[in-house]
Amino acid sequence: MIKKILLLSPFFYFVILPFIHIPGLIDPYELPKVLFFISFTFILIGLYVWRMLTYKTAFVKFQKTHFFILSIIIIYTISSIINSSLSISFFGQYFRYQGLITQVSYFLFFVLFTNLEGIGLTNTRLAKNIALGGLFLSFLIITQAFIYKILLIPIYNYNGRLAGFLGNPNFAGGFLTLSFIYLSFSPFKKIPLVFSWLIFFSALLLTDSRSAIITFLFVSIVLFIGKVNKKVFLVPVFLLFALIIFLVALSRPVSTFENRTVIWNKAISASLEKPIFGWGLDNFAVAFQSVLGPNDFDLKKIRVDKTHNEFLEILLSGGILALLIYILILLDTIKTLWKNRKDAWPKTNLLALIAFLILAQFNVLNITEYIFFYLILSTVVSKTNSSTL
Repeated sequence: MIKKILLLSPFFYFVILPFIHIPGLIDPYELPKVLFFISFTFILIGLYVWRMLTYKTAFVKFQKTHFFILSIIIIYTISSIINSSLSISFFGQYFRYQGLITQVSYFLFFVLFTNLEGIGLTNTRLAKNIALGGLFLSFLIITQAFIYKILLIPIYNYNGRLAGFLGNPNFAGGFLTLSFIYLSFSPFKKIPLVFSWLIFFSALLLTDSRSAIITFLFVSIVLFIGKVNKKVFLVPVFLLFALIIFLVALSRPVSTFENRTVIWNKAISASLEKPIFGWGLDNFAVAFQSVLGPNDFDLKKIRVDKTHNEFLEILLSGGILALLIYILILLDTIKTLWKNRKDAWPKTNLLALIAFLILAQFNVLNITEYIFFYLILSTVVSKTNSSTL
């Protein structure tokens, strides 16, 4: 029974999690997801430990990636204490909730997935669940578009952009892009890959997430180029069609609080003030306000709580030490995946990691995107441990 529950983990994380929301809350989208993720992860780890003790098995041996992740969490904790922001950093800012407890849960998620292969979770089953989550989200967004744009029934939207139940169209765009990569590893038998691509891309256009569209097109080119089959001539047609629509979408204006250049400049200035340990986890709102000049009248009226760049976010939260460790994790993971790129699964995860990094340099990420990063790390560790990667 416990084994069956554990093997359902990908379904709960990648199919159920994106749909969790509680209407009526001040934050009906992100808060319920984070609470579900934290509680469910602790429960699953507890079940795995129980099973481990019952059958006298052991966890996958801790490797350097485990210690790297734990080191970053420790640095975040020290930084939050030094900056007297532990009360904020423990759970994180409103509407984000990327605090210390969430970081610990990511680590436990990583540990869980490094061990699931040992009890029977296959790459194909994992990829199918991820693809299913993306497909369901695509259908939801397309349905929302029909309700909102055709039937003219008012539903939640972000200036006309749709997001499923993720609250932010950029979150939805990121999830769709990353999940499509795993669909390419294990396509649905009754749905041709080209048709799946159309479904995902149609939903992606409705999110109007520029970085996600760029990343999706990059992923599509990598996946489809060189595929020799009777319909290969359709690939450049679809890509050209997608590019034209995307160029049209570039006309969307950028608001002050979404201006990446302004935010990045302020983030760098704030990081230089506290370069060693940073400002504490999920504490950019304070750091941002601290570096505003007397002429930054417009910026003083808005709340900016994220840097919109993962490297800057880590530098600002944990200082240069945390950033260096993060870069070491990336380099080690990329090296391992690249070395084994001739095999389909490492190649899939390498492409997913590249896509994640592209998205992470321009957008705020949410919990449904971060789990892809820790999933990729877990596949490298579990495969390396079993000496099959």
